[in-house]
Amino acid sequence: MTLDDAFRVCWELIKKEHGPFGLIGLTLLAFAVCALLVGAVQAVRRRKKCLASLGGAVLMAAAGFGFFCLPYPYRTYNIHTVVIPPDYTLHHQLYGDACVANITRKDGFRINFDAGPSQVTRPSDEEQRRWSIWWREQVVAGERVWLSLRKCCTRQHVLTVTYPKNNANFYAEFTSEADLAEALSIILTYRPD
Repeated sequence: MTLDDAFRVCWELIKKEHGPFGLIGLTLLAFAVCALLVGAVQAVRRRKKCLASLGGAVLMAAAGFGFFCLPYPYRTYNIHTVVIPPDYTLHHQLYGDACVANITRKDGFRINFDAGPSQVTRPSDEEQRRWSIWWREQVVAGERVWLSLRKCCTRQHVLTVTYPKNNANFYAEFTSEADLAEALSIILTYRPD
């Protein structure tokens, strides 16, 4: 393992465990250590009191440590409630206030998921008529759901299922009715928070 690989592993671990606040805190801590070293060198070389720069570095270190220790409230938007068949895998990543996931079958068929505060806007009925082959608003297991079917410029169609309660979207590109049925049977097991 190279030094670059070690830094990358540490960086990913910090990002996963502490989120954006941890990255900000770690950056502030690094700057504070540099400022402390520079202040100490100046104090020794010039034999002057550098209390201002040392005090600023100590405050920066305290702020960095505080940010680093803050828990970051990750939301997975209940992606774990989706029932995944045995020949599928689920991979998800958290980006601040959003969650992105892929539910992938071994042969490459994929259902994409994204959820977050800015992920959903209800399209107007005119937009739906223009872009969709089929569009419905349904209630599934007590939850309001928007279903849309669009035709792409290729042979593929795109199924979009939106849960507006927690701004969650599922997308699946498919070429066969069997894939459409399987995508719906997976997606409709989702339960928003």
